[in-house]
Order: sequence, then C-alpha cells, then structure tokens
Amino acid sequence: MRAFAILETGSVKQELSFARTETERYYPIGFTKRFNGDRDQIAYKGEWDASEQLSLNWGLDQTREAFGSDAENGTSITRSIYSEALYAATPDLDLSFALRYDDHSTFGGQMSGRAALSWRPDPDWILRAVASTGFRAPSLYELYSAYGNTGLTPEESRSFELGAEYLLPGGSVQMTLFDTEIDNKIGFGGGVACPSCCYVQIPGTTHHARG
Repeated sequence: MRAFAILETGSVKQELSFARTETERYYPIGFTKRFNGDRDQIAYKGEWDASEQLSLNWGLDQTREAFGSDAENGTSITRSIYSEALYAATPDLDLSFALRYDDHSTFGGQMSGRAALSWRPDPDWILRAVASTGFRAPSLYELYSAYGNTGLTPEESRSFELGAEYLLPGGSVQMTLFDTEIDNKIGFGGGVACPSCCYVQIPGTTHHARG
C-alpha cells in the first residue's frame, strides 16, 4: 500500500508519502518453514527547476523493517537525507552530483556520493562517466535468520563507469566498462565466526571489473 500527496507551487514540486509492505511465507518442507516481514516508509521529496540549466532534487525518509521466522526476529530503522543537482553546462554536456547520508539504528551513519557526466561530441555519439561510493548495511535476514551472523558489518564500495553509445536510425549500440571495489563484502559460507554455513564477511577488498 502506498499513499501520497503532491503539492506544486510554480517551479517547485513536493511530495509526502507513506508506504507499507507485508510479506507472509509458509514452506512446510523448508529449513525455515515460516517467514513474516513488514516494511514501513515515510518519505518527503522536493524538486525545483531553478533555471533552464539547473534542477535541484532533495528528500528525506525513515524506513522501519521487521521480520520474524520460526525462532528468529529482528528490527531496524534507517533515516536518510539526500540531495542532487542536475546541471546542463552546455547544450552538449550534462553534469549531475548527488550526496546521501544514511543513519542506521544498529550501524550508525554513513555518507555516500555520486558524480556523473554525459557528453555529446557529435550528434551520433554520447559518452558517459560515473564515479560513486556506496554503503549497504547487512539485511535483517543476513543478521538474524537461521543462517544469520550478528557479527557482520556494513559493506562499503567505490565504483567507476565509462560508457559510449552510438546512435542509429531506430536504435543504438552501447558499450560500458565497470570497475567496482567492495570492502567487507558479505558472502555465504563458513568460518571461525560461524563454523556451519551462514552469511560471513569476506576480509579485505573484493574487486569486480567487466564490460
């Protein structure tokens, strides 16, 4: 269920919303027979077209998540605030910058950001570049389920992306290169913290590159 209200005053648009999701699962022959979860989010966001070149977006939200299974349960609350600027520097160059701060009830606060550009050197080509940082707290299932590990800590990531797109009549051809580094990646296996199979922290930095 989602309910929302929108207010538009000139070049400013604002939205206030509330959303609720409920999940009920029963699998009698599974290791975890019963799983119930719910998620409540209240959010505010705003958009302002400051000029033909500059647009600003901002918002804040609070999300509460809870789950319960055969013998386990857990709850978390995340409060977030974010802002974004979209700037058309020239008719052929678009820039965007974004910042986000998440405050998790268990793992505290973390800032992340993103910068991107899109450049059209001629009418047939679009070149794109993106650099970003990320933060992901362990999910409640990763922490508290039958496979959970309460010793987990959040993942932190750094990503870079380069892309080129060639426009064709009725379509396009695209190529993109990705490079991502993740610190404290969460995986599945065994170890000292949990000898049997469960979610574990992969030590050091995990590197992913693809095109």
